[in-house]
Amino acid sequence: MAIAVAGSAHAADMGAVDEPIKLAINEWTGQYVTTHVAGEMLKAAGYNVEYVTASMMNQFQALADGDIDATLGIWSSNVSDGHAKKIDEGTVVEIGDLGLDAKEGIAYPAHVADLCPGLPAWEALKDCAQVFAAAETLPGGRLVDYPADWGTPGVDRMTGLDLPFKAVPAGSEGGLIAELRASTERKSPLLIAFWQPHWAMSAYDVQFVELPAGEEACFNDPCWGPNPNAVNDCDFSPSRIFKAGWSGVADK
Repeated sequence: MAIAVAGSAHAADMGAVDEPIKLAINEWTGQYVTTHVAGEMLKAAGYNVEYVTASMMNQFQALADGDIDATLGIWSSNVSDGHAKKIDEGTVVEIGDLGLDAKEGIAYPAHVADLCPGLPAWEALKDCAQVFAAAETLPGGRLVDYPADWGTPGVDRMTGLDLPFKAVPAGSEGGLIAELRASTERKSPLLIAFWQPHWAMSAYDVQFVELPAGEEACFNDPCWGPNPNAVNDCDFSPSRIFKAGWSGVADK
């Protein structure tokens, strides 16, 4: 999970051991844990490590400038255009997969299936939207989306599938967990954008809505999928979680 370090390396060829290797800390627990595991491995190998708080979508310029050396949990299904641009420029490089079996989607605690018969089929949401309604979304249902700076996957799904839901961004990962906890304790309706692996999947018995497969054509061709007038009428694209670094990180 860490940047590869040769165990037999001599101090003379370990690079800038007097300078800290700066690792990005993003806004969710899994990335925090992964980064600290990598940091401890690097410390054990003889490096100094500094953790730098960085926004998921805005970290790539800092990587390109060398202000951050590496970020260790990028989700391919929800990455900014800025990342691809920096890769093309050669200022940011990919440094391997994280090795997780990842999935993102529209989800709900298992008890919600009793409130919206027909789940997990996505078509059930057409007839159940009023069950999920809140004051700020009437007459449509409420979907709790990712925090705003993670992108708008919930909005994209609801618009693409023409579902009568309004996506409301969560303030943070903690906000998403609070929604799951409250729904489970009160047995109240909840539709949410979420991901696995995540401890909350088992803690709150979270289930994914079954959406049309997230194929590349879905995101580019309106004729693909159940809604002939829109793109994104499908599930999230399959997720690859990988690491990236400043182009000079290997020498450092």
